Amino acid sequence: MIATDQNLIKSTNHEGDVLDLIPLLKRTSSPGIQYITGPNNITPAIRLTDSQRVVILPDAVSAKAQRFLRENIDITFLATLKQEIGDSGSILSLSTGINRILEIESSGRRNEVRFYYTHDQKIQIETFPYKLADNHWHKLALSLSATDLTLFVDCEQIYRRVILTLDTNFKADKISLFLGQRNREYAHFRGALQDVKIVTKSHGYLIQCPHQDTSCPTCAQHQHLQKMYEKMQSDIQDLNKKLLQAEERLLKVEQSPCHYCIYNDTMKKEGERWSPNKCTVCICKNTSVICKHRDCSVVDCRNPVYRDCCKPASDNCCIMDNNEYYNPGEKFQKSNCFYCACDNASIVCNQTSCPELNCSKDSRIYIDGECCPICNGTNFCALDHNCHVNATCVNLTTRYICQCKSGFHGNGTHCKGVTVDCSPNKEDEKPCHVNAVCTQIGHTYRCKCKDGYRGNGRWCQPVCESECKNGGRCIAPNKCECRYGYVGKYCENDINECKLGIDACQGQSECVNIPGWYYCRCKQGYDSSWHQHSMYGLQCADLNECLGEGDGHTCHPSTKCYNTDGSYECRCKYKDDCSHGCIFEGYYHENNSRWISEIDVCSDCSCKRGVVKCHQRECDCSKRKINYSCCPHCAEKRSCPHQEHSLEMSHGQKWVYECQTCECLSGEVDCWPLECPKLMCSDVVKMSGDCCPRCIDDDPCHENDQYSVINAGLIPSLCRYHGRKYRHNDHWNLHGDKCTTCKCKRGHICCSFNQTCTALERSP
Repeated sequence: MIATDQNLIKSTNHEGDVLDLIPLLKRTSSPGIQYITGPNNITPAIRLTDSQRVVILPDAVSAKAQRFLRENIDITFLATLKQEIGDSGSILSLSTGINRILEIESSGRRNEVRFYYTHDQKIQIETFPYKLADNHWHKLALSLSATDLTLFVDCEQIYRRVILTLDTNFKADKISLFLGQRNREYAHFRGALQDVKIVTKSHGYLIQCPHQDTSCPTCAQHQHLQKMYEKMQSDIQDLNKKLLQAEERLLKVEQSPCHYCIYNDTMKKEGERWSPNKCTVCICKNTSVICKHRDCSVVDCRNPVYRDCCKPASDNCCIMDNNEYYNPGEKFQKSNCFYCACDNASIVCNQTSCPELNCSKDSRIYIDGECCPICNGTNFCALDHNCHVNATCVNLTTRYICQCKSGFHGNGTHCKGVTVDCSPNKEDEKPCHVNAVCTQIGHTYRCKCKDGYRGNGRWCQPVCESECKNGGRCIAPNKCECRYGYVGKYCENDINECKLGIDACQGQSECVNIPGWYYCRCKQGYDSSWHQHSMYGLQCADLNECLGEGDGHTCHPSTKCYNTDGSYECRCKYKDDCSHGCIFEGYYHENNSRWISEIDVCSDCSCKRGVVKCHQRECDCSKRKINYSCCPHCAEKRSCPHQEHSLEMSHGQKWVYECQTCECLSGEVDCWPLECPKLMCSDVVKMSGDCCPRCIDDDPCHENDQYSVINAGLIPSLCRYHGRKYRHNDHWNLHGDKCTTCKCKRGHICCSFNQTCTALERSP
């Protein structure tokens, strides 16, 4: 068990650093920024109004915030805020260009607090349902300890989540820290901010709420304690191992007699050897010192001459100190710079003579293994060389080398010509890539990638000026091949299979489009015991509202409910003596009456013979009386710029961006996570560009043959499009779009951008 003693916890809780952001702002007069007095009279507060403002911290502050994230696993973001009702805006953001790296956002439209972060270079989001935009002051704390994320509001813990690991090795060149906005253009916060801080210590929220409970360690403290415990365990194991080894050595000493020798008042160990002089060798053996004369090597000289320890015999041969011997007149090299000869038992040595140098001593270089120095910058090739005529002499710092010229091979002193040309070899393989130009140069060739390609010539890759998006790949210069579900020159547009009528939803289901894909949802009055989009709606079964399934029934108590396919009927219990009105939301409604739902003011409801039907109100912007909350696009208000493309989104318009549903209201954009269908299958795939995972067997456009095994015989093999029938593997162009090719695949229409299309290039 890991210890959680408070003293140990406190020992792991460093003091940490606090980055108080508002005082670090450059205090200049700027539209949309006003310094005010907040709940804390000691620290400054700012009111943010105009959306044209830019509240950005100095680069040094941004760099320090990034360092905080890199070096700490316990970090807390604090803010005291007062947000206008209905406003959606960023409280704090680390961004590069239009891309956010880390952001805390409050949405007054959906009453959510959102935490954006990056994991594996992809944006992630945690959404906390909570209403901050109520025009009242609140204390907000978002505490991150390793992967444990906790939200505090007004000193109360509201949510606690486990998230993925944050990316802290930021690769972007320019990262800016913003207050009250995501970047220079988007997510402007309207309201007031005070005490916006980044704290790097455990329980950092105590700065804001000092009376909060800290009896439990944070996740980071827990990890630190666990590492300490594991280190203690490892240290104990090492100590036990060393103790056991010491005991074994001690036991051997105790079991063996203690033998040693004393020589000249010095203790010698058993078996130890030493030489008191050049000619004597001694050894300690069984407590006794045994010394003897050093052995002399046997030489086969006719009259050898011994030196040092060995007695002289004759004055004919020579023997060195290392017992090497030489015959009279024999020459040898004693070292790199000395040449010697045996002369009547005497060794005569002469030093190698070096040529004079015309450079100063400071400019001379001494080469390891050479006797004579050289001048720095010596042209060895000009002095002398033995390079082949088809080789090039190359000067190095201390010598020269020979390299065979292009078209020849060898060691440089011998070079043999070879012939390599641009024609295919014996295996019919060309030396250069198919998208490279081969140029013959003498006996060899050179490969160079064609325009629009990059590489070394043997391998060339096409270049697209803009990145192919959503899983598309660049297959030719500025030509992208899009995977199924996307079209456009750079695969930037999602195919709306539902709108184009190329979905395969069957039975009692309807098509719902999502980026890169679609799914089939059971119609009202139907449901599926399996996940709704499985088998493309073939599993949608009737709900028995009379038994309370679905939303139940609305029959008057004087009638009896009878289930029908997709609906139900209310019949009189006693002949015609009954009411055909409806009981809905706790109220009685007359037969054939119409009203607006009290729960959903944008729903028009009607009662017909006991059955209530509700549908979203149609928006006719030409009418005088319009409920703008239900039809926001009818209001003549400011539009919103798209986050990335040069598009203006009208007031009330919704779109999908970065796997979020975005909405423009009064010139401001609010985005929330895209709702994905619930999956109940084991084989799930999520391809590049997809926002939601999908079941492999639900996607016949996927290259997995599992679909044909599972759904064979359930989905018709013919495809119908614009009044025509197509067989399996038939191809055709999408109606009105020559650049999109569709394919019939087991009764399903799969469309993708045609990489050979030139219609875009011809269009004005």
